Amino acid sequence: MKRILLTLFLILIMFTQSFSETAREQKGRHIKEVKRLRARHLRERRLLLMRLRRLRSHRKRRKRSFRKRKRKRRVRRRKRSYRISKYKYIKRGKTFYSLKAALRNPRRVYHLDLSGLELSELPPQIGRFTRLRSLNLTDNRLKKLPPEILRLTQLRELHIENNLLILLPQGLGRLIHLEDLNLNSNLLRKLPGTMNRLRNLGKLHLAKNEITLFPEVIYKLSHLSVLDLANNRLIQIPNKIFKLIRLRKFDLKGNGLNPNLIKRIKHGLPRCRVTG
Repeated sequence: MKRILLTLFLILIMFTQSFSETAREQKGRHIKEVKRLRARHLRERRLLLMRLRRLRSHRKRRKRSFRKRKRKRRVRRRKRSYRISKYKYIKRGKTFYSLKAALRNPRRVYHLDLSGLELSELPPQIGRFTRLRSLNLTDNRLKKLPPEILRLTQLRELHIENNLLILLPQGLGRLIHLEDLNLNSNLLRKLPGTMNRLRNLGKLHLAKNEITLFPEVIYKLSHLSVLDLANNRLIQIPNKIFKLIRLRKFDLKGNGLNPNLIKRIKHGLPRCRVTG
């Protein structure tokens, strides 16, 4: 009986020993599998983070390059154009200083500067520049403007200061896109009535002329913001001047007007800087 119990006890010990060894092996294999899966997970996570960093850096580079291209385009556009209002740009192009050079390709001429050439009359070829945006005729000896100048319907700026103009052409109202008209230092006494069509005119310079009566046509220029009538022969300013609610600068120096009249104009146009 003792032998049988001893053998059973030995068998039980061997069985428990083999079972513990297999359990230990299984546990070791499980730990190795967990470690392998964890390493794989960390490796995949590291790769994903690297891809995300590359993607972010690529997006940053793309944004930076896009901003650079946008800035370059903006600079190029500024070089090619100049701003005439909040949303409008005029194509700059090349400024021509000679009529002969400009007549080689008149449809590509946007800016023409004929100042200081002592011209006594303007040649009729001026009407060929149908796309002209700005025309400068300062410091010449012009007594009148040819009718061909009325073909320049795309004109935005017209400078004819320091000439000998007595009258302006009656059809001046055809230049409907005109925004800046400078007629300083001439011999003008009145303005043509067709100027009331110049709805876009914002600046009108009439200093150093022979104007005695305030031109009635000015009241109809609703977009006028700058009006220069300095050094004329004005005696009275009618109350209709208060219709120009967009006026921001009104120069009346050198006319010998009554100071009370100047005060009344300042009171009637509070947003306007009146000098006189």
